[in-house]
Amino acid sequence: MGRFRRSGVVVVAGAVLLCGCAANGDEVEERSFTDSYGRACAYVLVKDRDQDDGEDSSVDLDARNVDCDYPPSPKVSERP
Repeated sequence: MGRFRRSGVVVVAGAVLLCGCAANGDEVEERSFTDSYGRACAYVLVKDRDQDDGEDSSVDLDARNVDCDYPPSPKVSERP
């Protein structure tokens, strides 16, 4: 479980760093998913909105700090 905890700390630390760098109109979100191999993945999504509030304003999406780990394997009890 230490590997998941370490990965979580890295992702949260990255999100905190990115939150400080976000300009007005930017949004920073931490998201997670499970891929087709059963790995738990987390990433930071940065939504960069143009300053124009009109209908033609655009949004740039940038995924950062993608980290995927396999779940820990079950411990097998040893028989005497």
